[in-house]
Amino acid sequence: RLSIDGGKTWVTAALKAAGVWDYIWPDDVADGGYTLTVEATDEAGNKTTQTLDFTIDTTLSVPTLSLDSADDSGIAGDNITNVKTPGFTLNNIDTDVSRVTVEVMHNGIKQEVPLVQTGGQWRFAPTSDWADGDYILTVKVEDRAGNVKQSAPLTVTVDTHIAIDRIELVNDSGIPDDNLTNEARPHFQVTVPADVNGVRLSIDGGKTWFDATQSGTSGVWDYTRQGGKQNDAETGLHHRYPAVRTDDYPGQCG
Repeated sequence: RLSIDGGKTWVTAALKAAGVWDYIWPDDVADGGYTLTVEATDEAGNKTTQTLDFTIDTTLSVPTLSLDSADDSGIAGDNITNVKTPGFTLNNIDTDVSRVTVEVMHNGIKQEVPLVQTGGQWRFAPTSDWADGDYILTVKVEDRAGNVKQSAPLTVTVDTHIAIDRIELVNDSGIPDDNLTNEARPHFQVTVPADVNGVRLSIDGGKTWFDATQSGTSGVWDYTRQGGKQNDAETGLHHRYPAVRTDDYPGQCG
């Protein structure tokens, strides 16, 4: 017979094979540490007892993963970065974990990276530059009891490039596409990728800048020189194109 409450209650084991007795508790036993007491009696009436300390552990916290705020460039919290080796912080990691891994999925290729705790923190960062694109990260933890938990997937986009597709002088008078105009208020239209969130223009070599306005078409920005009639130099007639600067969500400037 067996007891896990110090002999207050006993259950009877069943003979499974010669010299082997078996018992499975019919109800769930709460998590915690226990001492199993086994009492054996032979046909002559001799009795002996032996104990075994064991622990039941059925719980494990679900880990979390987040992109470091210092590496979340551009708009905070959008998980888009221009950092090629972004850092990540792992939280909600129980102290009894025996294995912690980060799974990274990119372009259909999966990589599993085992981690070790450093300075009391769980962190992850790639050891080499990540190419531009989407990365799906998942944290998996396992404790000594064999419980396994997995975090919700985190999608992070690495975007280190920005481009200006086209600059157009809309009110190009006279010969088409010669970038000469008799308009004192030139209207410029700039075409950029859809993730660009700011466009500025300069017609004096970058000394002063003007903010363009996003049009109703994705990726198209407009600016019309304001103010009264300007002379040729002020309107930029002696410049083929204005200088254009763009900013996208990860914080690239081009």
